[in-house]
Formats: sequence, structure tokens, C-alpha cells
Amino acid sequence: SLPTGAIRARVSIVVQDYPGRNVRSMLSGSATATGASSADASLIEAAVGSALNRLPTALAASGH
Repeated sequence: SLPTGAIRARVSIVVQDYPGRNVRSMLSGSATATGASSADASLIEAAVGSALNRLPTALAASGH
């Protein structure tokens, strides 16, 4: 449960291989902020950054 006044952004990023469009991995990330608005770009950027931190491990696991 989130503290009063806090919001959480969650993102999922699909990493695909073209032209076959094979899904290589799905990255998830999240960020929580207190006193932020739902349109706060920094919260969304933090959630995306959280997901992208997992990219090297995901690519290694998929054989890239």
C-alpha cells in the first residue's frame, strides 16, 4: 500500500528481434513519489530507468 499522497508509475518494455518480431524479453520497472502529479515526467522517467537497468541481464539471458 502506498503512503497517503504518493503515486507509483509502472512500466513494461518489450524487447523484440526484427524482422522475425520474436520477443526477446520483457522488462518491468517502477518508481514511487510523494507529492507528485500523475503527469510528472520525472516519475515516468524513473520508472523507465528502473526497467532499463535490467536490459543487460535480459539481453545476456536471451543470447545477445
